[in-house]
Amino acid sequence: MNKNYYVKNINYYARILIMSLILLTGAWVLFSGVEWYWILIAGAYTIILNDVFCHRICAHRMFKIKVDSKLYKILVFLASIDMGYGPVKDVVIAHGLHHIHSDKGPEDNMNWRYHWYSTTIVSPIPRLNDVKPKNYEEYLQKQTHKHHNIWSDPWTDFCSRHHVKISFLTCLVLAVLCPVILLKVICLGRFLLTVMTGIAGSVGHMDFFPGSYRNFKTNDTSSNSIVFHYLFLGLYTGMLQNNHHANPASIKPNPRWWEIDTSYPFVLALKHFIEKK
Repeated sequence: MNKNYYVKNINYYARILIMSLILLTGAWVLFSGVEWYWILIAGAYTIILNDVFCHRICAHRMFKIKVDSKLYKILVFLASIDMGYGPVKDVVIAHGLHHIHSDKGPEDNMNWRYHWYSTTIVSPIPRLNDVKPKNYEEYLQKQTHKHHNIWSDPWTDFCSRHHVKISFLTCLVLAVLCPVILLKVICLGRFLLTVMTGIAGSVGHMDFFPGSYRNFKTNDTSSNSIVFHYLFLGLYTGMLQNNHHANPASIKPNPRWWEIDTSYPFVLALKHFIEKK
């Protein structure tokens, strides 16, 4: 075995270990009793960073990104810490598989649930067999071209290649200097992201779930869960999966008046600072 093989595997299992510790710590903070405002702060933080920035803006190209923006650099760094949707360079490649193969039986399970959910969002379950999706090289080339500005940015590349070290060292520094931020924002927020994404991915792709409905005809079973949407204060638009799958790059994806998107002001704020004019 060559050196790169061992380095890759060490980084892979180190990622699983760190992610597991962050998730377990976040669960402990939540269930041991924490003030409501920390839950709100942690939830808003993880949604703005992971869902609005990494997912909607970067992965779905909501608008052209100015990669030399200071705010973009900061968000890319933060996305490498909690290992939610980030690192950014990874999410812009991986997430497209979810939309391409969603709800297509065995092909679905191989091509996106396995690679996306098991290692990026819901859990740190290791991949025992690293089986690539069909036509993966062709898909990779298309995604690389589509996200050329992100893929070719040196800082984004650095944070992706070294995200395990970035996460470990940042958590270590925060544990010494500011444990409140580490525990009640990053760890708690990361656990909340897992809960929200798990609900959106399961409930949002059931053929029928009480209170769910569809606004658009899509080539999957995606549906909107208005109950869970408001349970998370309308911040997490992924709860309205059908809207998102129909218009993944939309700044205002919710057509019904009652589908209030409280993340919209944050989208506009990020657009103002990091959009390439």
